[in-house]
Amino acid sequence: MDKVFQEILQIATAKLKDALSQDQGFDPDDFEQQVRQFTRQLGQQMLKVWAEEKVEQAHTEAAFCGCGIRRRVHKRKRMWWLSSFGQIQITEVCLACPKAHGKDRPFQRLSGLRCRGKTKALKRVLADFGAEKSFGAASEQLWEHYGIRLDPSSIRGVVRQQAERAEEFVAHQHQGAISAYQTHQGCWPGNERLVVQSDGSMVRTGRLKPASEGGYSPKRRLPKRHRQTQWREVRLSCVEEVSEGQRLYGAVMGLASQVGQQMFGLAVLMGWGEQTLVHGVGDGAPWIAQQMAEVFPKQRYLLDRYHLMEHLYAGAEALPLELGLSATEWVERQLRAIDGAQVDKVVSGCRAMAGQKADHPMEGLARYLDNQRDHLDYPWAKEQGLPIGSGAVEGGHRHVIQQRLKLPGAWWSEESVNPMLALRTLRANGWWTAFWN
Repeated sequence: MDKVFQEILQIATAKLKDALSQDQGFDPDDFEQQVRQFTRQLGQQMLKVWAEEKVEQAHTEAAFCGCGIRRRVHKRKRMWWLSSFGQIQITEVCLACPKAHGKDRPFQRLSGLRCRGKTKALKRVLADFGAEKSFGAASEQLWEHYGIRLDPSSIRGVVRQQAERAEEFVAHQHQGAISAYQTHQGCWPGNERLVVQSDGSMVRTGRLKPASEGGYSPKRRLPKRHRQTQWREVRLSCVEEVSEGQRLYGAVMGLASQVGQQMFGLAVLMGWGEQTLVHGVGDGAPWIAQQMAEVFPKQRYLLDRYHLMEHLYAGAEALPLELGLSATEWVERQLRAIDGAQVDKVVSGCRAMAGQKADHPMEGLARYLDNQRDHLDYPWAKEQGLPIGSGAVEGGHRHVIQQRLKLPGAWWSEESVNPMLALRTLRANGWWTAFWN
């Protein structure tokens, strides 16, 4: 077919040159718009010609039933589907065997197309638009760039279907990497160091439930329903190489153990092995340090420096006036003491100012530092050239999760959150092309 397309292109180019030699216009934007319209019409026509030829070929190929009897034409039916060039409509042949009484639509069977269906190329466009913007905005983009009108609910259905497929694809990527590691376990040294970060973000979920007052909607006359929403935590993980800066993301709304398995799968994909030192960074949530320790045999976990400072400043709000120190000066002193391995001194100082009051801000800070004392070795991380902040995963929240799942007024059914997260991580991880191929 490539040769045929080249011949068509040569003929079209010659025709175009003849037409342009008589055209006096110099507006490139107007000409480009004409080219876009022609390309769309040409695409539709070529797909229609292809389909009509394949209908005849399918008819010939399916002329005889498995019982050996020649099938007869039962009926001819119009069918259409949507492509990235618009609607394609043809008349297909439906065959029937007089003996076996079985019916066959050979074109649909052989091509995989269905009446009122959509081509893979169009589904890719819809998933691309719907994964980045609201379904309403995706509908507008589709009309602007492809000249196709589709209701947002139709786009939602396609995006959900592809998101479920994306969830399976991501799981296969993780399991494939883990299986390869397990096959060679014991002789898989891996990279020298990896950075693993994890953090949580809130997403609004909801369900539609029958209205207690009953009744029907005024327009569609359907039973009235009310939306009940709640905020659920989505946990994002990020694994990156220290020197190259390449990153892989994983996101899930689920248990901490699921996040741990996701971190491990991402780490193996990034080159983890038995000799790899995993440098973990997090906001101090106990589950992060626990999963790091359970999943990676060789790891060091560090409290994100920003969260440490945030807690120090919260405690500094209760500084006694007689100290004569500003909050900034006091926080800087505590940071220097912590970097100098004097955590005990900082904790005891905070408790002295709290005066044995359990609800005092300084007592809360003392408990926090006491719980995090094993995760405060910032000088070591700096010496090793490792990050002391969780900026990678914090930034990932914005472009992987929040950019799509936290649009104003948006809410999601709980069943659709994880598939949509998988669709978002495909793009972030550079797996989009592999997913569609």
